[in-house]
Amino acid sequence: MTSNTSSGLNVIALISGGKDSLYSILHCIRNGHQVVALANLHPPIRSDESQQEDMDSFMYQTVGYKVIPLYETALGIPLYRAPITGGAVDTSGVYRNDAEDQTAESVPGHDDDETESLIPLLRRIKREHPSANAVSAGAILSTYQRTRIENVAGRLGLVPLAWLWMYPHLPPPEERKGSSDSIPPSDTGLLDDMASCGCESRIIKVASGGLDDDFLWGNVASQDGQTRKQIAKAMRRFAAEDLRGAVLGEGGEYETLALDGPDFLWKQRIVVEERDRQVRKGDGGVSYVTITEAKCVPKAANAASIQPESVRLPSRLDDSFERALNEIRTRSEAYQEDSIADLQPTTITRRSQADIGITQSSDGSLWAISNLTAPEAGPGAGEQMNGISKKLEQILESYTDPRHRRRAPEDIVFATVLLRSMEDFASVNGVYVSLFKKPNPPARVTVACGDSLPDGVEVMASFVVDLGPRDMRQGLHVQSRSYWAPANIGPYSQAITVPSSPGQAIESGGGLVFIAGQIPLDPASMEVADGLSTDEDTWFENFSLHATLSLQHLWRIGVAMRVDWWLGAVVFLANDQ
Repeated sequence: MTSNTSSGLNVIALISGGKDSLYSILHCIRNGHQVVALANLHPPIRSDESQQEDMDSFMYQTVGYKVIPLYETALGIPLYRAPITGGAVDTSGVYRNDAEDQTAESVPGHDDDETESLIPLLRRIKREHPSANAVSAGAILSTYQRTRIENVAGRLGLVPLAWLWMYPHLPPPEERKGSSDSIPPSDTGLLDDMASCGCESRIIKVASGGLDDDFLWGNVASQDGQTRKQIAKAMRRFAAEDLRGAVLGEGGEYETLALDGPDFLWKQRIVVEERDRQVRKGDGGVSYVTITEAKCVPKAANAASIQPESVRLPSRLDDSFERALNEIRTRSEAYQEDSIADLQPTTITRRSQADIGITQSSDGSLWAISNLTAPEAGPGAGEQMNGISKKLEQILESYTDPRHRRRAPEDIVFATVLLRSMEDFASVNGVYVSLFKKPNPPARVTVACGDSLPDGVEVMASFVVDLGPRDMRQGLHVQSRSYWAPANIGPYSQAITVPSSPGQAIESGGGLVFIAGQIPLDPASMEVADGLSTDEDTWFENFSLHATLSLQHLWRIGVAMRVDWWLGAVVFLANDQ
């Protein structure tokens, strides 16, 4: 499991024993990263030295916890464990949503939340493995789980990885396109992909209408697909909303235990004999398997064993964007000839700082503060950003409309940051981040403008402030690497929605969505897709991919925010330098 890229991460894999957390490890390796440790939280040991098999936890799977120690031998990766402490104290969709500082070491009312159990465990692993710089988890559609792991990762300086995020909604891998199976591929696609690389994951708990004891110990990743078909059939009768999530067990419909997988990860397989399994009944129609004994056994040598590159990846582009890209490329010669014929030199008239003053405008629900600069703060971009932040806070504090409370940086929903040079981004961002301590910071676009900025101005910023209640907004801030869209690691969200009508909920009255600027990053690597080409023969192919991918990122974010009417967009193009 050695990283095959110089930029590979050293990953701590959070495992529950379930299919998703173990399958995520395969994607860590597939993407060139090294898994250096496994981390697991188990039920606390009670006074009589017993442990509760099926805890009522919002965050962690505990059924099958007795098998977890075997993963160290089965995978050949060191395992670290700790007891779950506390309970589901903070049950909001976004973790620490009301905290003054979501990254603080301690937040009143949150210290007894079960999420905090991860902090000492991961710190211990980091001491044992100082090179560890990332953490992976199996979140698929659960914002609840993802935001908690991202919060913990951010506080510990770890890169969060959620390879399966939104997986059911992504375009299928090439190997699955055109499937003639009777089940729509999008319903069981993730399970099909697990089966394709030899995974074995057994159902050990059922907790949904339509799933009874007969489903227990069924293999959701079997080659014949029978269990998957039976689950899909049962869920069609009982899943009220997202069938794909239900088929994958995302709503707790069932839980699994991973026992085997491809040889490049699984050095041995885990075996549980029938005599060592017992079915137990819980409340509300819940049934689960308790395991009295399990063991690791060697795997037979297999010359044709599955390699990391055989782990399926979602296709890069959705079908509609793939078609758009192909259409653009088939007309490439006409586009290039037209664009060259229409090109005219553009002269930019540079304006002095005196000509560009701060402007403010409001329609009663939104407040725009534009063209903030601070050249007097010093020659450096970081110094000037510090001056801008002070001016911004003074302007916000001066807000006196009696209909609304005083405004603060947390009320900013969109920011535009213009730099003279992108080399100043780090110094500017270091100051910018200090403004935003709460979850879902504003969506943001940052652009380097070169000498288009006035003399002496290294950074200029503009902000849109929401004048409504904070709890009526909605935000999307995915910080984990995945295949879905670029991660927004740091002080900006993918999107923020505010009510269209002041005082009326977005669900009933609609909303206005501010989406962050998007560039053609490959979401999994967070690097520019296929690099930058200046070759005369390939630049258009490269440019068209980048344009299409950037638009797809916008579109996917819009879909996640339920956008149905696009009011406008701004496109920034680099010059020929």
